[in-house]
Amino acid sequence: MGQANSMMDLLVSLQLRRSAGELAGRILVQNCLYNAAASLDLEFRLKRISKAQDLLIDRPWLYRDLEVDLVLLENQLPFFVLNGLYERASSLGLSSNFPPDFLELACNYFNINLDSVSFRKEIKHFTDLKRWEFVEYHPPSESTDDIWMDDLCSASMLYESGVKFKVAPERTALLDIKFSDKELIIPPLIVHPYTESHIRNVMALEQCHCPEKAYVSAYVDLMDHLINTEKDVELLVKKGVIVNRVGSAAAVADMINNLSEGVEEISHCYENIARDLIECYNSSFNRAIATLKHVYFNNLLRGTASVAAFLVVLFTFTQTLVAILERVNPIN
Repeated sequence: MGQANSMMDLLVSLQLRRSAGELAGRILVQNCLYNAAASLDLEFRLKRISKAQDLLIDRPWLYRDLEVDLVLLENQLPFFVLNGLYERASSLGLSSNFPPDFLELACNYFNINLDSVSFRKEIKHFTDLKRWEFVEYHPPSESTDDIWMDDLCSASMLYESGVKFKVAPERTALLDIKFSDKELIIPPLIVHPYTESHIRNVMALEQCHCPEKAYVSAYVDLMDHLINTEKDVELLVKKGVIVNRVGSAAAVADMINNLSEGVEEISHCYENIARDLIECYNSSFNRAIATLKHVYFNNLLRGTASVAAFLVVLFTFTQTLVAILERVNPIN
């Protein structure tokens, strides 16, 4: 009797597991189909000629929220699945003003330059597409045992030591940062309310699937060291390196400082830049020259006053010296 009960319990357990597995599979399939339908439907709506009465497109806040949801790592579908659905839908006789390629449609929607990602043979999903936009160019990883990044100073401290901050041309890739001749050239970073979500999901993708090529994580780590307070943000905004569309400099500083929490693996592609910046900061001569410029010559009026004061001191010293020499050696 006991063996029969045990066998019955085993059969019931197996049946429950099978039912749970089937239910999970159905939920997964339904979720995938829902996300695929949402992705394609939204992009088809964007291509309509008349949008005035479209409930979705006519509300910008809802449109932006959907764009953020489509980049969330947990919402991703394989890109080849969406591409296959798009090709099937196109074969049913849709309007001819749709792009022939799904990648082009996705780039148009996410405002990504098609040329920057078209040579990528295998794009996994939308989050991966967003990452390729960031890593259109990246500095090579540097194999070094010295970790300079931990000792890097903030932007305001570097500026006081003579480092010049300059914004790169507009079309420069985000990760293409260069330092030469005491000039740090950084491409502009546009910070809007959805920047944190986009970068966090790209960083999560790197940590899970390509930790040895975590270039975006390395970029965030560099910016985290450059930005400690709102004073650093204000300096970079003044130089054009950061385009602040959230209003508060403190909010931008908090966002940058919180992005690297919990991130373990990053690429060491900015170690040489960090080393050169630290050496420039530690130079006493550079700091003296920078102090002279910032204190006495930071604008035309103060520079003119400093030169006038220096000339007055020089003339006074010259007159005093001449008077002393006359007393020592009277002129005949």
